[in-house]
Amino acid sequence: MKLFDIIKRSDIILLLFILLTAFLVFIPYKSGLYAADASPAQVVVTQNGKEYLRCSLFEDRIIDMGSNIISVENGSVHMKSADCKNQVCVNTGEINKTGQSIICLPNRITVRITGEEGPDAVTR
Repeated sequence: MKLFDIIKRSDIILLLFILLTAFLVFIPYKSGLYAADASPAQVVVTQNGKEYLRCSLFEDRIIDMGSNIISVENGSVHMKSADCKNQVCVNTGEINKTGQSIICLPNRITVRITGEEGPDAVTR
């Protein structure tokens, strides 16, 4: 029995179709076409419901709001200090993903990260 007796012409066409489809789906991801559409992560600080500051998550800076000090370093944000009694905002720790936030209720300050999520991991 020969190999070509087992594999029919329709099987070869189906295999080529699957390979072509996989190739066409893979090319845009490999070229970064979809990654370019993602908006970069930003830190948005609001006080009393009004935007106080907006900056890149990857722009190291200290934000002094008088009652609170916010630190943006190495792609993460944390509340360094606050003059509120319970210190929940300080104890929240660092945030570094889109959708996360730190809230200081007594001082009516909100720090949140906006933008589109990137991939969790990249393999090559």
